[in-house]
Amino acid sequence: MTRKAIDGGWLTDGHFTSAGENVLAGSYAIFPVDMADREIRETVAVLVSEMEQKVAGAYSVRLLGIAENNAQNTLAAERNREEVPGI
Repeated sequence: MTRKAIDGGWLTDGHFTSAGENVLAGSYAIFPVDMADREIRETVAVLVSEMEQKVAGAYSVRLLGIAENNAQNTLAAERNREEVPGI
C-alpha cells in the first residue's frame, strides 16, 4: 500500500500486479486529517477486505490454487496405486 498526502488528508491505495494488471487499481481510501480513530479502523478494515478479495481473484493467485490442487490430486493418486496390488 502507498500513502500520498493530499489537501486535508491522506490517500491510500494498493498495488498487486497479476498478468500485467494492477488488480488493486480501483482500491483506495481517503483519510481526512480530522478523521476519528474508530472511523480510520473501520475504513482500513473495509479497504483490506476489498483488497484481499481482489488479490484472491487474481489470475496468478488462482494459478497457485490450481497447482496446489493438482499436487494434492497427484499425491492421492500415488497413494491409491500403492493400495492396489500388482500396480
